[in-house]
Amino acid sequence: MSETLIKKIRTYFGATETLGPVKITSYDCQPRWIPVSERLPEDGVDVLVWHPNWRAVDIAAFQHSAWFDVCGALCVPTVWQPLPDTPKE
Repeated sequence: MSETLIKKIRTYFGATETLGPVKITSYDCQPRWIPVSERLPEDGVDVLVWHPNWRAVDIAAFQHSAWFDVCGALCVPTVWQPLPDTPKE
C-alpha cells in the first residue's frame, strides 16, 4: 500500500500514531444469502436456494417468472446465493 494512501487513511480516521503491520488470521468469506424479495438471479442460471417448508438447500433456477428445481418441479424458495466455483485441478 502506498505511503500516501496510508497517510490519507490515518488522517480520515484521526490516527495520530504509526500502526505496525497487522496479521489477519481468519476472515469470513461465506457468500451472503440474498432474499428473493431483494433481488433475483439472472434468468435460467442455477443457484443454491433455501426451501423453508422443506428446511433444505437445493439447486434451482428462476425461469419465466417462476422457480424450478433441478428435477423441473416448481419451488418457492425464500433466499438464494450463487453456486460456488468448481474445483480447480
